[in-house]
Amino acid sequence: MKKSNVKSNIIIASGVALVVVTGIAGVAMSSLATDSDTENRKQKHFFERNLTDSELVEFNKKRGEWRAEREAKKEIIRSAIESGNYQNFAEAVGQDAKILEKIDENNFSKLVEAHNLREQAKKIKEELGIKKGDCGGFDRQDSFRGFKKGFKTQNQ
Repeated sequence: MKKSNVKSNIIIASGVALVVVTGIAGVAMSSLATDSDTENRKQKHFFERNLTDSELVEFNKKRGEWRAEREAKKEIIRSAIESGNYQNFAEAVGQDAKILEKIDENNFSKLVEAHNLREQAKKIKEELGIKKGDCGGFDRQDSFRGFKKGFKTQNQ
């Protein structure tokens, strides 16, 4: 009877040791993977670290110009949609824009309607006191991720 208890204890101890070693190895591997992923993201998004000071100044200047151009283009597109002018819209997005594969003169009014409904939804959420981001992605155009836990309105 004593031998079976010893064998049982050895088996249990071996099992516990195996679980502990596996757990430690898993934590170590996930830690390495996370560090590696983070480093890769930094390199991908912050490539300018390899630029000289003068190159970085020039890059940031161009970045500002690109942002200004993009914002101006967005405003022209928004204005064309709000005015219901397909020709201005098509010109603003450019002839090779993928959206023109789906939106043409015949269905442009539906895009205008969608834009107007989105603006109405924004106003209603403001009236309800729901701030941007309170809905966990619901306020994004193409996604719904559910309400954030315990989201609050402005009145709370």
